This record gives sequence, structure tokens and C-alpha cells, in this order.
Amino acid sequence: MKAKPEHTIDIGVEWAVKQCEELLDRGAPLLHFYIMQNSGPIDKLFDKIKIA
Repeated sequence: MKAKPEHTIDIGVEWAVKQCEELLDRGAPLLHFYIMQNSGPIDKLFDKIKIA
């Protein structure tokens, strides 16, 4: 099944959340993000990511 265009960003954010949490769980000291003129997805990611 193909994702609807309006869900594409949400799917990407969920994927990124999982990657970030795995990196942090495995000891990554920090995360660095490049934002290409659209901060909306990164704002969603920061709302969902669990950083102690």
C-alpha cells in the first residue's frame, strides 16, 4: 500500500525517532541534524524523542 502524500512527513518522523533513540541507547554522545528550509519535521521529531 502506498502512503498518502500528507502522511509522508509523519512516516519519516517516526523512522527518525526510532533511529535517534537507537543511536542514543547505543551510546551516541550527541545527534546532529541538517534542516533544509523546513523546520516542521524536526519540530515534530523533538516533540517525540525521549532525551533524558
